[in-house]
Amino acid sequence: MLKRWQLVLVILVLALVIVPTAKSNDLSTPDTINAISYQNQKVISYEPHSPIIINSNLDFETQGWPGNGSESNPYLIEGLSIVTDGTECINISNTDVFFVIKDCLISSVSHWDKLYNRGVTFGNVTHGMIENLVVSKKWIAITIVSSSNCSVIESQIYDNCHGVEIRGLYDKEYPENCSVFNNTLFDNHVGVMLTYVRHCLVDSNDILGDIHLQDTVECTVSNNIIEGSQTGDWYYYLSFFDAIDTLVSNNTMIDSGLEFNYLHRPSIQLYNNTVNDKPIGYFTNLTDSIICPSDYGQVFLIDCYNVTVRDGTIHNTAESVSFYSCRNCVIENCTVYSSGFGATLCWSDHCSVILNDFHDNKHWGIDIVESNNTIVAGNIVYENKGIGIFVPPTYSLSNSFYYNVICSNGDGSTISDGNAWEDGQNNVWDDGVSLGNFWDDYGGIGDYHIPGDALSVDRYPARAESVSESGLWIGFRLTPSEPIKNESVLVKAGVIDVDGVDEVILSYSIDGNLTWTNITMVQNGPVWSTTIPPQSENTTVSYRVFVRDKAGNIESSAILVYGTPSNDTTTNGQDEGTLYISMAIALGGTLAVVALALILSRRRY
Repeated sequence: MLKRWQLVLVILVLALVIVPTAKSNDLSTPDTINAISYQNQKVISYEPHSPIIINSNLDFETQGWPGNGSESNPYLIEGLSIVTDGTECINISNTDVFFVIKDCLISSVSHWDKLYNRGVTFGNVTHGMIENLVVSKKWIAITIVSSSNCSVIESQIYDNCHGVEIRGLYDKEYPENCSVFNNTLFDNHVGVMLTYVRHCLVDSNDILGDIHLQDTVECTVSNNIIEGSQTGDWYYYLSFFDAIDTLVSNNTMIDSGLEFNYLHRPSIQLYNNTVNDKPIGYFTNLTDSIICPSDYGQVFLIDCYNVTVRDGTIHNTAESVSFYSCRNCVIENCTVYSSGFGATLCWSDHCSVILNDFHDNKHWGIDIVESNNTIVAGNIVYENKGIGIFVPPTYSLSNSFYYNVICSNGDGSTISDGNAWEDGQNNVWDDGVSLGNFWDDYGGIGDYHIPGDALSVDRYPARAESVSESGLWIGFRLTPSEPIKNESVLVKAGVIDVDGVDEVILSYSIDGNLTWTNITMVQNGPVWSTTIPPQSENTTVSYRVFVRDKAGNIESSAILVYGTPSNDTTTNGQDEGTLYISMAIALGGTLAVVALALILSRRRY
């Protein structure tokens, strides 16, 4: 570790002590002088210049760049404006002399989405430094490939597809000791990316964007401000994909957070990082504990046993609550919204995700990866941009999904259906008796087929119907579905309301809707239950529900009916397993309360 920091400090000290010399006159084209104030520090004059290509140490000398390539007197490219669409602005390769590119403006006439060009590229370089550049409108602003002991410092990099990319080549020796220090990056789709490198540093940058490490060894990410995006199709995180022995310290993340690849175990050391002004809950080898997620910006459990994450809210981050290699752990009664991912379970067994609310997340609501014997029950999963409940093509076995209300997931651009996708094995999507899940895309007859290669089905699905445009879904299932005389009827209603559900009342009538009997339903997550008593032969039973949300609004379902014949002959024309769908009733007038409930008008403000 000391050796790496010493190398980094040498690079940074060099950046401060180098005294630039005048640029050779025969390289300049001083017909036009541009000036720009950079970070309110100084006014820099730029001289227009054609693209620069250097393929060897000798090219620095033959092209007339000042300096001699030594550590104390590096070659200097300074004060240029290079604006081009067709080619790279500066490309330096196959050199091992010291050089500095300083105080330059690099850009394109056209925007980067119309061309695939680069700003500054290093290839097979050592001892290269980029200092105080302004780079914009490029596909990749700065690319450092198969190069060591290079740095990007104090530059402004914006409006590019990729900001700074430092990478080696697959199956080759990893380049090392590169640094990205004290830069400002914004409006780039990718901020800083490190791939196939070792002993690199990303420190003290201000980034509206992401930092992404993939296949790295012993790198450090420290003292950065990382701000995410809550609009558009790009989401910015601090991401680790097979990043080994990474030190992550003193980073401030706003509307962002840590993201891990579920193909590899996290391998990081975390110190003093925050997400939305809260610490990151990163727990390893914890047992027999209860965690409130509201105390943390994110919650990660790694190699934990019998830990419950309960009764809290997480929002506007990357991964919200994640289990890695855990056993007998629970996520219960949590609300997760406006994050990248809701709940993620990887390589975990006998865990539960119960009675939670996952909505408006950018990717999945619930993700079950290579995990077995998981119970996912009683959750509300709606309006996530990705798949509501996702079981990717890994060995996820014997998991159970039931009593969930799953509505309006997917944004129409994913390759799969939005509410669920399963590629696991031997998983079940109902309770095996009478009820599976409530789906807003269920057709109302027969099984609900879960998209994916597993070919799983929900044998007892129910349809959740949107009631008006106010963010309320209601679905019914009766047991038995076609009752006869003197038989009690269990009514289960799946209910979602964007403001939260406070109370659900079942109202039924047996006299042609002249009088109504009201029963307060019992809640189990999003599923509310009660029983209509046995009725005599040939009775027509009307029923509906009233829903009071946590904001005090009340709305009702449509009036539905069933009959009680003397035998098992159907009187309502419904097939076995048919869902009794609630429909919206628009009710006007003044609110009136008689007995427990009357038909009430609902208005959202």
